[in-house]
Amino acid sequence: MTQARQKKQEKLYCTKDYDLFTYTPENRPVDARKRRDLRESMRKYGFDPMYPINCIKHNGKLVIQDGQHRFAVAQSMSLPVWYGISETRINIAERNATQHVWRVPEYAASFAAQGNKHYTELLDFRETTGIPLSIAVMMLGDSLTGRGTSHMGMFREGRFKVVSRSEADRAASLFLGVTATAKHLRTRFFAHAIMAVCLVRGLDDQRLISGAKRCSDALVKYGDRAGFLGMLEYIYNNHRTGRVPLKFLAEEAAKKRNGFTAEQRAKRAAASG
Repeated sequence: MTQARQKKQEKLYCTKDYDLFTYTPENRPVDARKRRDLRESMRKYGFDPMYPINCIKHNGKLVIQDGQHRFAVAQSMSLPVWYGISETRINIAERNATQHVWRVPEYAASFAAQGNKHYTELLDFRETTGIPLSIAVMMLGDSLTGRGTSHMGMFREGRFKVVSRSEADRAASLFLGVTATAKHLRTRFFAHAIMAVCLVRGLDDQRLISGAKRCSDALVKYGDRAGFLGMLEYIYNNHRTGRVPLKFLAEEAAKKRNGFTAEQRAKRAAASG
């Protein structure tokens, strides 16, 4: 390849003439969810010229081979688009198969390395308890709504904040105690159930853990928090006098907690020691 040809391929262009471009049916359709993820980043930083879209000329148009999501977001926000023109058609399926999607531990490590103390504490919590990071994010962030997607979206954007380490430590202890012999229960929904029962005033944590050991046959997996709360109520009251409506109390406490903002919850937790 000649030096002149290399320079031609390496040249970048910038434009707001979106009509120059077209999508290729070979590529993945633009995903609305991914556009939302990109929107916040591009609102802050614009279109990074270090990551231009890759195009090839065809029938008078610039066909986007890679970067269709960045282009779509830039167009919707009237941002200038940085692009390069390739002389060779890429294998789009092969290119996409090699792209690495960041996982939860990588996001946590990245923000911790940037000095974010909340992510540093998150990693310490995971190391101390052995709780999976995705569940640790919920416990430390006090997410009881069940809307895991929005909560993890904030986490990926660097907006995760620790609300109460002491409350998270208690939830983790109860979570691990009940599932000590039933690791199949270590799911997001069960974590939500544990966090909810921790809000019930007067809850005897050891009674719940002991009940789980006695009622191992009742430790079955459910697809929502309500199912797990019913299970926890059963093992809490099994062979006990004075039945406690644990599921109802936990649901009511969770509703009340969700009425407060994260900042208010943090202040209440600090005030209670």
